[in-house]
Amino acid sequence: NASAMGDARGPLQVSHIAPNPTQDYAQIAFQSLEPMRLEVSLYDASGLFIQTLFEGQVEKNQNYILDIEAAALQSGVYQLRMNARNATVVKQFLVTD
Repeated sequence: NASAMGDARGPLQVSHIAPNPTQDYAQIAFQSLEPMRLEVSLYDASGLFIQTLFEGQVEKNQNYILDIEAAALQSGVYQLRMNARNATVVKQFLVTD
């Protein structure tokens, strides 16, 4: 399995998480360079799983935007882990009071 940790040459390309930091709401925008099954999960700084934001098929060269409901989250650093069979991308964002 090739691992593309934020590598722009990988099959998953994340354009942004915004706003970052956030207090109540953020979005992550990404596209895939090939069709794949993708799972996007949210973890806290200690690595504790919080929730799955997306699970399903993504299509080649299509833009996707996922909403992150941050209002219910404690202040701190969070990780979004995007896992596919041939790629993993991890992005961090900050939730503030």
